Amino acid sequence: MRPQLMSESGIYVIEMGLGVFEDNDQYFQTEHLIFDTGSDLAWTQCEGCDPCFHQSYDHYPASRSKSYSEIPCSDCASVGRQCNVDRCEFARAHETFVFGNDQGQFVGLENIVLGCSYSMTDFSEGETEDNRISGILGMSYGALSLVKQATVETNG
Repeated sequence: MRPQLMSESGIYVIEMGLGVFEDNDQYFQTEHLIFDTGSDLAWTQCEGCDPCFHQSYDHYPASRSKSYSEIPCSDCASVGRQCNVDRCEFARAHETFVFGNDQGQFVGLENIVLGCSYSMTDFSEGETEDNRISGILGMSYGALSLVKQATVETNG
């Protein structure tokens, strides 16, 4: 799976993989995220989300991913967030983001900060029955954007 950037109803959506699983046909779960150059955090709806907007596939099973690692409250400041009820607000965990390359291989970026949504309403993209969008991929120049985190993970 090469990262595919698709236009859906005037917005750009990227298809990519999240996590490391042993029980899937592929070792990651495919997600469809809005490619957002105005925000810096990647997030998706996670298993247990209620209420949430409609998406046409299951919510992300974070608890089953071998690479999902919750960020403890003691480390919230390191990702620019505050602790709220034993969890970092919005930035919940470090996770592996998976992209395909031109040779048909998969490349995983490890320890990327991911937000898990457990309550989300009034998200207009989730109003259609066939909605594939599950969240947002933040691509700004903010500290938690995939652009900045990938630069650190790949040493440049």
